[in-house]
Amino acid sequence: MYCTGIDCDHQEEISTFHDKIIDTMIVSMETHILCQNNTSTYKKIVIMGLDAAMNYAREESLLWHYIWAQCDKPVTGIIYDIMRKCRSAYYYKLRSIKKEKPVKIKISVSKTLCETNVI
Repeated sequence: MYCTGIDCDHQEEISTFHDKIIDTMIVSMETHILCQNNTSTYKKIVIMGLDAAMNYAREESLLWHYIWAQCDKPVTGIIYDIMRKCRSAYYYKLRSIKKEKPVKIKISVSKTLCETNVI
């Protein structure tokens, strides 16, 4: 039985099936594409969606960590406070990007499939 209209009763099943396909593609991608560096014990972390603000936060965090280390790593003071603030901001942005990663991948794959008329 085939659906002929846009307002069919199968919209929920189609959406669930779509989500399962995308989830399977994400797992496959993470397993076989992103983690192929098995030659060393260090695995490179690949995070999609890094933007200019994220790169700026990373660079600022590294700069203030370097300055803090050059000052013999004080545990109080203005340099310590700035270093902690920059590091916290960087890790906050990193966590938010990691949370948004599956949604961004689903949207990207869906757009690609729609543009190529696969679905």
